[in-house]
Amino acid sequence: MSFSYNSSTWVPKSSIEHAIDILDNINTILLAKGVTPLLAALISNILWIFCLAVGAIRAVYDQLLYRAQNSLNIALCDDEQILNLLPIAGTSLIPGSYSMVTLTITASSIGTCVVPAGTRLAYIEGIIFETLTELTVSASATGTVEARATTIGSIEVPIGQLNSFIENITNLASVTNLSQAVVGRSLETFAQARIRINNGKVIDNNIDGLIRALRSLDGVTYANVFFNISDSVNLVLPGKTVLPRNAYVIIYGSSDLIALTYFERMTAETDGAQVQTYTTLAGQVLTMEYDYATSQDVYVKVYIPSGITLTDAQKAQIKLLITNYQSSVIPGQVITSNLIDGLLSTYTETEISDTDVSLNGTDWEVRVETNVNRYPLFTDANIEFENLT
Repeated sequence: MSFSYNSSTWVPKSSIEHAIDILDNINTILLAKGVTPLLAALISNILWIFCLAVGAIRAVYDQLLYRAQNSLNIALCDDEQILNLLPIAGTSLIPGSYSMVTLTITASSIGTCVVPAGTRLAYIEGIIFETLTELTVSASATGTVEARATTIGSIEVPIGQLNSFIENITNLASVTNLSQAVVGRSLETFAQARIRINNGKVIDNNIDGLIRALRSLDGVTYANVFFNISDSVNLVLPGKTVLPRNAYVIIYGSSDLIALTYFERMTAETDGAQVQTYTTLAGQVLTMEYDYATSQDVYVKVYIPSGITLTDAQKAQIKLLITNYQSSVIPGQVITSNLIDGLLSTYTETEISDTDVSLNGTDWEVRVETNVNRYPLFTDANIEFENLT
């Protein structure tokens, strides 16, 4: 807490330190005038009380000066000052996004079911989802529509939890979510922005900037971008080969702004099964290809000591501890037995000796790596138990 001034080091002082300096200066003057006795730092001394009062004011000024000194120091400035420094660093707070879910709507046999845009579903207390577009479903048929949470942030919705609309919908037989929600994220905090800038993650027009921007889109839980810098050799990734000077984009979730976000930052050729277009200011239509992340089964084997037999309820508890991790997975994730052991660390009803993982249910290992365009999928059916011999 200091800086140089006139070739000396200035350090903020406390009110007591300032009061003592003032008293010392008074005594220096008195001594030069031959006045004795000198003043003492006693509460009965009215001049000492005056020194304390002035010292308190000086201490406040010191802190104001120190805060002004640090106003351009991202590591030390006030939280409020972060907003002023973000444009200087060439960035802004990463916006929050809404959680999204796909609803499956089935119409009754009586007639057509129309679900207007903005139709609401209540989840847990205070959490509402609204359909984004109107959906018309013929009698006895089934259709799907996207719904978005009305509040920004990470809202996890397991499969089958959204089962009724708040509004009355004519000829509706059923509504549910057959997949879990694509979770959103909260607005970046000042503390998170401070860390990001300190780590140098502020430039948008590069690969990392593109990844951050894609991950910030509503409806996108996770995104990755790989670029092959070679002009002659393919880039071989787990489950994908990227051509020279091409970019490969993987999206976990969905958004209509993927191409716009991409071409604002990169122009390399792309490859993938999905297509979006972007129109430049000159009217040129550019095409971008990408892939949606799909699931990849991960098998788990739980070893228990010889002679121990788990009940169905105990097996269900262990499986739940593993499958609850599903909301945290990302494409291309490495799954290890240590990760599974950590998920099971809170289970105490019986001893768990070890775990193994597999991508095919046959070859068991302590570590498996999912493809870059696939995310791990844990299901009850792929979790098995074995007694050690």
